[in-house]
Amino acid sequence: MYRSLKLISPPTAEIVSLGDAKLHLRVDGDDEDILIQGLIDAAVSYLDGADGVLGRALSPQDWEVVFCGDKAGELPLVPVIS
Repeated sequence: MYRSLKLISPPTAEIVSLGDAKLHLRVDGDDEDILIQGLIDAAVSYLDGADGVLGRALSPQDWEVVFCGDKAGELPLVPVIS
């Protein structure tokens, strides 16, 4: 079991770009950009990381895990790169 989990470096890659979302939604112009970006951010926050409903990292990010005692434990987030 782990004692603490701390985000060191947040993801730098976009899960869904604003351009891709606008293309999918068939939105031209930039009047709705702030709204669409807010919806993308809310969806990623809901899904990604330790607090996300998926319990996994959706893109590369750095986490620090502190385990209790000398026992081996499971890593709380997957997939693991290194």
